[in-house]
Amino acid sequence: GSNNAADQAAVLKSLVNTKWWNANANGFYSTLDAQHQLKGGDAADVLYWGVVDEGKKADAALKDLLIEVHRHPPCAVEGESHYAEILYRYGAPAAGYSVILDLASPGHCRQEYPEVSFSEIGAITTGVMGVSIVPGPAREVETLPGLTAKTAWAELRNLPVGRNLVAIRHDGVHESTFTNLSGPALIWRAAFPGVRRKVLVDGRQMAAQTEKHLGIDFSWVEVPVGAGDTVQVRTP
Repeated sequence: GSNNAADQAAVLKSLVNTKWWNANANGFYSTLDAQHQLKGGDAADVLYWGVVDEGKKADAALKDLLIEVHRHPPCAVEGESHYAEILYRYGAPAAGYSVILDLASPGHCRQEYPEVSFSEIGAITTGVMGVSIVPGPAREVETLPGLTAKTAWAELRNLPVGRNLVAIRHDGVHESTFTNLSGPALIWRAAFPGVRRKVLVDGRQMAAQTEKHLGIDFSWVEVPVGAGDTVQVRTP
């Protein structure tokens, strides 16, 4: 059942954060060799799968990943293709943006590898646009702008969400617009980085919820978006 799966996940997470944590190197091991010895170093996988304890261990893994990004190993697209999504999730959008641009740069080694194109689209959707499905019975989709100063605005259209097609536009990290292009009414959770007590929904002031996730503060409101409707949310 689901509880059993959750219990197994908790045991595995504990294993990773105790046995696979190398306190001397302040990082995670990467491999178990034939002699059953833990070796190497890894940051991307434990961050990607969300098994790192928040706090110093997550911070250390993110620091190691940023070192790997700056080291820029040639042709290692299998790993690099996943870096951007991880970096956006853990609050490093500038580094995530640099990875997206690097993988898309003309002539990048092994650029034809299929994982590259799929992960680029994924990182733009979940990172730059910050799209995620909110778990629960309600039809609810969240957006969280991951734009940096290098990108004034970004727009994604005809994104399928269940039976819906939606359009999302972010102007900086202070204004988002959501259009329910087709399909039934849904709930939009419009999120923004930082602590904000109030936001403006189509110009009307509304109290915002605040939350900390993966060490990052963000604020959000939930608004219904009817079939064919457009709603704009911005921070004052």
